[in-house]
Amino acid sequence: MGHMGKIARLPSAVRKALNRQLWDGRSQKEMVAWLNALPVVQEVLVRQFGGRPIVKQNLWAWRQRGYEEWALRRELIAEAYTRTRAQESCRTGHPRDNSTDHNPAGQGGEFKDSQGSLKDGQGGSR
Repeated sequence: MGHMGKIARLPSAVRKALNRQLWDGRSQKEMVAWLNALPVVQEVLVRQFGGRPIVKQNLWAWRQRGYEEWALRRELIAEAYTRTRAQESCRTGHPRDNSTDHNPAGQGGEFKDSQGSLKDGQGGSR
């Protein structure tokens, strides 16, 4: 089930900007003042919350739920990216490089020595 608090009902772009500020360690006081000053936030607060402003408690609640989910997704994506890059590097010898020149295992176990001569994976020459 989705979040139902004040911050959860704000537009996605505002929530994402808020999450980045939380990630960067900006103070609660600054973030509450920033949020309440945004016209789009004021519209949501008037329409759905009788104009009552966002307070530190709302930010705390968001930090415990919405922000934590966002931060976890960010970490999982970073881990997946790092793992993919490492696998690419092992497979090709260089991230995003499809040639076998940098890959000691190469296709068929071949690689080029420093003079460009083909060698097999066992150290013998061809």
